[in-house]
Amino acid sequence: IAIIVGIAAAIVGIVRVVGYFVKKNDGEERPSLAGGLLLIALAIFIFTKPGLITTILYIILGFAIIANGVTKLQAGITMKRQANKYWVVVLISALVTIALGFIVLFGAWGPATLIILIGIFMIIGGVLDVIAALFLKSAAKKIEE
Repeated sequence: IAIIVGIAAAIVGIVRVVGYFVKKNDGEERPSLAGGLLLIALAIFIFTKPGLITTILYIILGFAIIANGVTKLQAGITMKRQANKYWVVVLISALVTIALGFIVLFGAWGPATLIILIGIFMIIGGVLDVIAALFLKSAAKKIEE
């Protein structure tokens, strides 16, 4: 994953630097030389420390998944307060999502196992989200009637 990010940063950085020198000053904004050089520096850093970058990406992904789960948890609690009988489905989906986030953050597995676990949890979470959406749609129709 880190190598792909590094390659992308290098390509964009090189394009910006070359674009800065090739593009004529005809009133249009030229690509940022500083931005291009920073992207190239980032690419070099990524290539020399791919493990660190992968760890940072896992941390960001883990927190993003946990934030999504907490948002679902809040929705489930709101549904319970509104006496919606399907709040449990949303709550289960929230707990599964939060668990996945913690697995990503603290899992000591290799990348392949982690990707498989993420896939499994995402499928389970997706199915629960679809079920919750169907229940919500059904509840919305009842309210309209």
